[in-house]
Amino acid sequence: GGTTHPFLMLQFLTNGEYNYKTGTFTLADGTERFYFATDNIQEERYKGLTPLDMIEITTIHDLHYDSVKSEGVMFHLISALSQYGKLGLVSIGKSHEQTKQYYEDVLTILDKEVSRVF
Repeated sequence: GGTTHPFLMLQFLTNGEYNYKTGTFTLADGTERFYFATDNIQEERYKGLTPLDMIEITTIHDLHYDSVKSEGVMFHLISALSQYGKLGLVSIGKSHEQTKQYYEDVLTILDKEVSRVF
């Protein structure tokens, strides 16, 4: 279904494992991670942004995925960004609340940055 791609990103980025019996995703050090994913962020004002712009914006604001902490945001569908203003993301965090906060922070920052440029 629709959750396969984000789940594979979670596995690849963290090298963790999903326990089907408990429904938890655990890293090698025993800590849990959670994820929030969407492939349907679309905003007219995002048209013209390049994937590099988006990555730089989120890196400057300390939201891009950090492999040391095993948390942050990773993007996908970025080839649709410039032309359609559309992208997807997977946010990974230590709690459900943190993953949702990463998502909301990305939207807030992207909106703020495009209002400066465009």
